[in-house]
Amino acid sequence: MAEPSRTPAILALAAVERFGPAAADWADRTRAVYPKASREALARLAIQRFTRSAVVRGAAGAFAGPYSPIALTAGILITHAELILHLAAAFEVDPADPRRAEDLLRLASPGPALGTIVAGHLLKRALPGMNLVSAILGATSTTETVAARATKFYRDNQPSQAAGNSA
Repeated sequence: MAEPSRTPAILALAAVERFGPAAADWADRTRAVYPKASREALARLAIQRFTRSAVVRGAAGAFAGPYSPIALTAGILITHAELILHLAAAFEVDPADPRRAEDLLRLASPGPALGTIVAGHLLKRALPGMNLVSAILGATSTTETVAARATKFYRDNQPSQAAGNSA
């Protein structure tokens, strides 16, 4: 029997399986190029990368016509999942560990800025260009919020996280 209430957990686990290995590879490659880079420095690189990605995905989603709210939401949630897993890797936490799905559920909420994005889509007839502006600003804002939340989480929980545990 289908359990719709488990959908977020199933999607979070799928995101870890899909994006976790790439995040680990990114961290390994980046550490090889910058062996003296701190965890914080790697985290800043990941945040810059995914903030830019959020802008691009937000802009692309703004042009999805009637499917714009769905495209924007999906793009933002994917960006947040990738960002969180890259931040885990930056702080030397295994991003491919299935326990990271719990972290995604805890940290990836886009918050109220998502409503701003959808409202911009609904106002596009009255205010041309509002859809694009709200999509870009909302995507950037939500990504920065998730980045701050995830950075604090992995920095503050470092001792227990080193073993791959979710605190």
